[in-house]
Amino acid sequence: MGAVLLVQALFFADGGLLAYGCNLFNMGFLACFIAYPFVYKPLADKNKPFIGAVLASIIALQLGSIAVVAEGALSGSIKPEAVLNFAGLMQAIHLPIGFAEGIITGAIILGAKFVDSKKLAFISSGISLVLAGFIAQYASQKPDGLEWSLLNISNSVVMQTQNSLYALSEAVQAKTAILASASFGGILGLTAVGVLMYFLCIILNKAVVRENG
Repeated sequence: MGAVLLVQALFFADGGLLAYGCNLFNMGFLACFIAYPFVYKPLADKNKPFIGAVLASIIALQLGSIAVVAEGALSGSIKPEAVLNFAGLMQAIHLPIGFAEGIITGAIILGAKFVDSKKLAFISSGISLVLAGFIAQYASQKPDGLEWSLLNISNSVVMQTQNSLYALSEAVQAKTAILASASFGGILGLTAVGVLMYFLCIILNKAVVRENG
């Protein structure tokens, strides 16, 4: 998730560099350290990985949406009287999203049990290319869950002061966001994530080897 969010922020100017920490917590930490160990793993251990994947995905997105609401309220970006309305909108829109993501994740987990790992990797890569190269072109034109919720409380959103740090971040993104308008930006982004994760795995593997002597 860290690699995906970093590529998204740097090369697509989506999410923003200054929001990277919040995004990493909302979509990475809560999913990996709350939803996975406390929801998915107990059900997977009971041989119910599909149900575990669906429930874990729903809970991960619901927790992430609550975190976004809390961050917006604490930062002063959302007027106090609109916080409950914003929370309701975020929960409502992310519920079906989490359900759909859970079904897809569960299907992949079940497929891994019956399909050879090399074939599964090939199939997964093909599906990823189709999603990134074609379907994403249509999905990106629609507001996501957060954008939809904010549009519905637009009168209660408070614009924050853009200080020098914001200006620096904006300048960096203007230089690095080379895939934002690329024709095959989704495929290039998928490739960038793959390369980044490959090198991260090499670094982590070397660190483990050194630690084990």
